Amino acid sequence: MERIDRMFQEDSPEGSTSGLEDAAKILICYSRLYRLDPKGMRFTLDAELTLHSAGKLHEIKNQPPEPYETSNGPMAKAIRKGLADGSISPDVDVQEIYYNSYDAILGIMQRLFIGGTPSARELDYDSRMLHLSQMFVRALSGK
Repeated sequence: MERIDRMFQEDSPEGSTSGLEDAAKILICYSRLYRLDPKGMRFTLDAELTLHSAGKLHEIKNQPPEPYETSNGPMAKAIRKGLADGSISPDVDVQEIYYNSYDAILGIMQRLFIGGTPSARELDYDSRMLHLSQMFVRALSGK
């Protein structure tokens, strides 16, 4: 979360964007983590599988993402800002989108590390991640 927050702050001057624009930039920053730290993505996959196999995954206190209701992370802040400024629709289930965006992006990053989807290897990773991020942004906007 700290890395995403730093990447986002570098791209966005304080107060110059809507919450929806912030969410879009954060999702793109998040999806870049695969390029920045592929070994970290592999580690999270291995750690989760090992802990799950040992029946210990539920005991881990630092399981991202933080609960939406109490999170001060960049994505939760962007969603709250968007709800306040009207750029994120009050009619959408922001909690579901928050968790789905995290899980979907992380899942694809982990999948790519172990070889990707055999039938989709010719697709460009960066394009896939951009389009996935855009789908979540459209969902947040209610369109």
